[in-house]
Amino acid sequence: MSILASCATVVSPSGGPKDVQPPQVVESAPENFSINFASKKIEITFDEFVKLQKIGVNLIISPPLEERPTFMVKGKSLIIKLEEELLPSTTYNFNLGNSIVDITENNAIPNFQYVFSTGTYIDSLQVSGKVEDAFERKPEDKVIVILYKCDELENCDSLPYNSKPRYFTRTDATGTFTIKNIKHGRYKMTALVDKNQNFVFDLPNERVGFISELIDPAPAYRSLTTFGKGRDSIRYEMRMFSEKKELKIIRARGDKPGRIDFVFNLPVRELKVQPLNFSSKKAWEVVTISANGDSATYWNNYGVDSLELWITDSYYDFDDTVEVACNNKTDEMPLTFSSNLAGYYSFDYYKNLELTASQPIVQHNFDKIFLLQKMDSVNYDTLTPEIIFEDPELLKIEIRYNWQQQVNYKLIIDKKAFRDIYRNTNDSILLEFKTRAETYYGNAKLDLVFPSVKHQYIIQLLNANKGVVSETIVTPKDKMREGLKKLKYDYLNPGKYSIRVIYDSNNDGMWTSGDLINGIQPENVTYYPDPITIRSNWDVVLEWDLKE
Repeated sequence: MSILASCATVVSPSGGPKDVQPPQVVESAPENFSINFASKKIEITFDEFVKLQKIGVNLIISPPLEERPTFMVKGKSLIIKLEEELLPSTTYNFNLGNSIVDITENNAIPNFQYVFSTGTYIDSLQVSGKVEDAFERKPEDKVIVILYKCDELENCDSLPYNSKPRYFTRTDATGTFTIKNIKHGRYKMTALVDKNQNFVFDLPNERVGFISELIDPAPAYRSLTTFGKGRDSIRYEMRMFSEKKELKIIRARGDKPGRIDFVFNLPVRELKVQPLNFSSKKAWEVVTISANGDSATYWNNYGVDSLELWITDSYYDFDDTVEVACNNKTDEMPLTFSSNLAGYYSFDYYKNLELTASQPIVQHNFDKIFLLQKMDSVNYDTLTPEIIFEDPELLKIEIRYNWQQQVNYKLIIDKKAFRDIYRNTNDSILLEFKTRAETYYGNAKLDLVFPSVKHQYIIQLLNANKGVVSETIVTPKDKMREGLKKLKYDYLNPGKYSIRVIYDSNNDGMWTSGDLINGIQPENVTYYPDPITIRSNWDVVLEWDLKE
């Protein structure tokens, strides 16, 4: 699209009130909302000098044109030159958004539209609605909403993959949209994050949403797929998602000694790693998977320059072979530990003390671990905690003890208490901490009513960073009276929380995305409508009826 601009230099007279009024249309040729349109040029004249800003971002022409028009500003006039033949008996809507502004104060004409028809009447039907992220349920801004002309649903499946739309618009910051001047007929509606701006769902990182059945904007169909209470125009709700793809290895690297790091495009579920060019019976190996499942580490002490690995995941029916160069400088990997201590005065007395090793442990001596309790300003009492490895990968150590409130503790780990897979040992470690008082925490109770329990529901309590604090799965086998489930959340740190419910319709214990070509919507997700504030030494009682 080419844009030319020329205008005179205008100096505002000194004094007087500031101009806050946008330009006003004096005349248009042809007139706005003309019928039997056959011109190649549109000239719109305003009552003051104007200019265009961000026309490439704001412009929406529906139905879209193959060749974008040329826009030129000349004095007080905007001239639009059409570069192609128009469709017969079609209403066109040129939406310039806020692109037309005066040259003195940049006052914009809000949502300026020029409409005309090549037929004998202006199509006046419209649809509106809202687009949200399917999982976060947040409004989607600048998503394109598309209508494809289609009479039979079974013939519409491939349209978003290979066809240009009949009508389109963009959502605003609130996720809402309106498509105007639609011709009577039946349409397939989709929403698309169009990365390459070609109106086609053709890139793996593009997100999509859709209405499951065909829509008809005629008033007789207004009861279909509507949401909200208004019926002045048809309103549709779409949920955006990234399609569940085949499991793939995005990256496999052996940059760090004795470990190979994998990154996947999806969370792995049943991952197995097997060496093909080395016998694992003569060495040590273990696989650890990240909390969100989309990365994994294959630890080994083979000491070879490269490994050929067979990667499988039976959940996805996936298998692949990769060859990775290995770094064998294990002396660069000192054995260190991290803990779940957030600070000296911040240990939760109801939890276990956790230590996480930087590499898997193969030898240990728990007799070199000492737990002390401060009795006074000088004396400490030696305690006898329970010490275990919490995970099969031998990375996490749990120190279990019946901690007292507001008590100072000291954990001492002597040198060479642990040896890792590279025969490195730890230096001495000292951890000092104090437990919190029970009055520091708040509690919450939730009475949750389900409309029916024909499948699983996943109830998650989230902190302010959307981290999962607690998760409960409700199944059809749970005994509930009138669909009521009572949940209790104790020992919550003061702060903001939210509650998320995942309608786990396929009962796989996780949220499942949608599939456009097969017409499968993403699993529904809903959030407790209000933010939840937890205060110290305070109980919050919540009621939530999912039927409403």
